Amino acid sequence: MNTILEQINSAGLVFVKFALPMLVQSSVLIAVLFLADLLLRKKVRAVFRYWLWMLVLIKLVMPTTLSSPVSLGSWFGDKLTDIKVSDISIVTRPVNMPQIAETKTTAVTIKPSLDVKPTAKPPTHAKQVATEVATLPAASPIPLTWQGIVFLIWAAAAAAMGLLLLQRAVFVIGLVAQAQNPTQLMNDAFQFCCRQMDIKSKIGLKVSANTASPAVCGLFRPVILVPQNLAPTLGSSNLRPVLLHELAHIKRGDLWINLIQTVLQVIYFYNPLLWLANSIIRRIREQAVDETVQVAMGASAQQYPQTLVNVAKLAFSRPALSLRLIGVVESKSALKGRIERMLNRPIPKTAKLGILSLTTLFIFAAIVLPMAKAKSKSPEFAIKGIVTDAKTGRPIAGAKVGDDKYAGGQFWTTTDANGFYSYNTWYEEHNIKCEASGYKTQNKLFGTKLFGSEKEKVIDFALEPSKHSENIDYSSVTIKEGVGFDDIIVGNPKCTGEFIKSKLGEPDEETKNEKDWWLVYHKKYGLDFWVDPQNNVLEEIRLNKGFKGKLTSGISMSSTKQEVFEAYGQPFYEAVPENFDKRFDNRVLLFRKPAWIKRWRKPTIAKIHYNEKGLLFWFDGDTISQIVISPK
Repeated sequence: MNTILEQINSAGLVFVKFALPMLVQSSVLIAVLFLADLLLRKKVRAVFRYWLWMLVLIKLVMPTTLSSPVSLGSWFGDKLTDIKVSDISIVTRPVNMPQIAETKTTAVTIKPSLDVKPTAKPPTHAKQVATEVATLPAASPIPLTWQGIVFLIWAAAAAAMGLLLLQRAVFVIGLVAQAQNPTQLMNDAFQFCCRQMDIKSKIGLKVSANTASPAVCGLFRPVILVPQNLAPTLGSSNLRPVLLHELAHIKRGDLWINLIQTVLQVIYFYNPLLWLANSIIRRIREQAVDETVQVAMGASAQQYPQTLVNVAKLAFSRPALSLRLIGVVESKSALKGRIERMLNRPIPKTAKLGILSLTTLFIFAAIVLPMAKAKSKSPEFAIKGIVTDAKTGRPIAGAKVGDDKYAGGQFWTTTDANGFYSYNTWYEEHNIKCEASGYKTQNKLFGTKLFGSEKEKVIDFALEPSKHSENIDYSSVTIKEGVGFDDIIVGNPKCTGEFIKSKLGEPDEETKNEKDWWLVYHKKYGLDFWVDPQNNVLEEIRLNKGFKGKLTSGISMSSTKQEVFEAYGQPFYEAVPENFDKRFDNRVLLFRKPAWIKRWRKPTIAKIHYNEKGLLFWFDGDTISQIVISPK
């Protein structure tokens, strides 16, 4: 039971932290749109005002933390987002349980023995503690926080409204099933209207004795319901504007938008301004559809207002079922406003939004939708912990800890003398990496909790010592031409592949077959080795970009081609062979000419072999790209 109550309290806290800012932000947006609508309703078309109000629905499905430097949030973000909610901790200890003072103890493992009897009485305080624990009362239920109560009320009300929505949908399905097929005259008029509205999808037409006004329902298979006595009363010519009105709803996607309105109304039922906004949206939607019908009717659009009046007389002459279907007439006040608008304004030339209108809507949305203040301050999520030696437990000072993937690897720090580290970053998934000299690198992946409920993360590292020495300072290593360095000597029977691994650790890459055995250490040392797989003896050392040492002549990876010539002599001649592997003449500068280089361009990749020194230099342009050490 306590587990369930804890979950309810946690869900309530998350709900309140989201619902309160959304309530404030959506209410501010509705108020702003209401003022804008008052200023624009006589100056712009209804279709523009309709999509302006669609920003309310967009806002309700966006996060409250969305920010922008050009939005309202840049000025009022703190007031619209940082709603103060009391952080009531979730009680996990029964309320009536007495607290026992904490005592620092040392854990001791005792092996039980059958032939050993206790010779001493337990301490008095231990008896007292045991008595208190034995006499503890039964755990009482955890109390619900006010956030948990609010969440339960919201869930119950939303569920009830959802059931009513489902009941209404079932009723409408039955209403369509009871309706009858139209007459041939009505069907001909309907097909004419479909062609006039350029609608090619299949749409149903039914005649119903249970509806007072024409309406449309159905998402995937739309059906237009026409009252049974409407066609005989209006006649064929006056029936077409009614059918055009319903087809306009389908063409504009109003059925889907109406569904989204309804669902959001259920979720945010506690916002009174949203009820007002939805009422305005439905009213402006009918005005926008009227404009679409007028454009479709063209020269005969003047008879459309009179058709609405005739339909209204028929609809208001009998009580209507409150189905909230999208139809021609929804209320007397709304109908009056629609007719006055059509009589006082010229017939629109188009019912679509122009580029200027779309641009204006986009700019307005960028200003009013993001209501959180942009974070210009430093990140506040703390990551901290201790780095220790896995074998001795001693703290490791100077270890590097941070995220090498997030935000370009800019969040790093080092441990202090006690092995402690701490740095701030943003709320996100992180891959924390810890590395220290003489130890194996360790990675830990984690993600932060939602809504900023977690302020810090403690991540400790226990590093395993490396099996090899990683303290070689290659900036001072001198390599003897044709020999090697330290104990890694070309051609020495003791310098096997296993010996190299014992000195340098596991390679970045390793390739071994009958002909080749490569040990690649590019990332850490800029080295790779070729070992003869037949006799397991080192035959070549290759120095690559990233190697910090030098040869006995002072040549390093940063030396130029001219410096190599000065140290080891000029080449006897230069050549451009088809294949490097066929020419190993001493001190011959060989150029490779790739296929993509034009004949008139000088090739840039070259090599020169100094056999007497056991050296082979590769050049890329004027700089060294690789040095190969081999036996003389």
